[in-house]
Amino acid sequence: FFQAEDGIRDSSVTGVQTCALPICLVTPFKSVFDRLLDLWTGMLVASMAVILVTTVVLSWYHRERGRLKATVAELDASRDQLAELFRQHSDAVLVIDPETRKVLQVNDKFIRLSGVSAEEIVGRTTRDFNLWRHQSDRDRFYEQLVADGRVRDFVAEFHTVTGIRQWGSVSAGYVTIGGRQRLLTTARDITAEAKAQEDADRSQRRLAAAIENISEGFALWGREQRLVTINPRFCAMFARERPAVEGMTFDEFIAHIEGAGLFADGDDAARWRDARRQVLESDDGTATVRMADGRWFNISEHRTGVRRAIVTIVTDITEMKAREEALLSAKNMAEVANRSKGRSEEHTSELQSHLNLVCRLLLEKK
Repeated sequence: FFQAEDGIRDSSVTGVQTCALPICLVTPFKSVFDRLLDLWTGMLVASMAVILVTTVVLSWYHRERGRLKATVAELDASRDQLAELFRQHSDAVLVIDPETRKVLQVNDKFIRLSGVSAEEIVGRTTRDFNLWRHQSDRDRFYEQLVADGRVRDFVAEFHTVTGIRQWGSVSAGYVTIGGRQRLLTTARDITAEAKAQEDADRSQRRLAAAIENISEGFALWGREQRLVTINPRFCAMFARERPAVEGMTFDEFIAHIEGAGLFADGDDAARWRDARRQVLESDDGTATVRMADGRWFNISEHRTGVRRAIVTIVTDITEMKAREEALLSAKNMAEVANRSKGRSEEHTSELQSHLNLVCRLLLEKK
């Protein structure tokens, strides 16, 4: 409805009627001074707003600049730490250009191991210094790198520029440094480990040769008492080939020998089983068994400290048993002879007594 200025309502007007009034941005003061004051006030408010916005922006800028400085400082510190770690790493480290295979950077460990200074090797390849003892190893290393994209624990023999032979375990992989792909290679000196392994292998070969050539039968039982290996003498004693018995458990082996009729009777197999039980209880066991062909074997079993394996030593004591039987027979014959000699001496003493009596009677008659 429309309300007149005099307060009289005009009920005949329907709908909504509006009237437009002029709007002035400047307070409609009639005085020029008032208009200037209003203008200055607006300018002052605008200036304060600009100052406030500038203050906020500067505050944000200084805060972000401080954070950026802290980040840069942390990056510098991290870079210094990484550089120190690179320099002091316990393994020899090389950074190589994968395209030219030229060395870009090395650490102190590499310098000590190779005898080549950083100034000499940077910009050149390892082939220039002939550090790989066998170039075929170097070729295989790069072939594996190209095929797999990385290499782990590649063992090869190297030598220094002065000719000292060394063994190394080399690993390599691609990394991105400064937006460029580089080949990061590490080499660990395993000369001591390799020498120890070589000595162990040599000792093992000597031991294996000794076991192969000893006059006693030898058998090694591993996990679950399975037969791991036997020597030729053991094979000959039981007339069995290695492939036929290796891998058998102890019970399977005894049943196999017993089923072949090699034991003289069932008591011999039982005696060997008793010796094995002794080993399991006290680490040592012995048994003497007789074979169907008349041979006698002394079986000695021992538990080793290496993975608790069991070693069986079989000795042919047939000749010793024969000597024992001969000695026992001789002893029995000697005892019989002694008893016969005793009876003969008794008869001789009785006859001598009768003769003495007859002699006395004859003398009395005279």
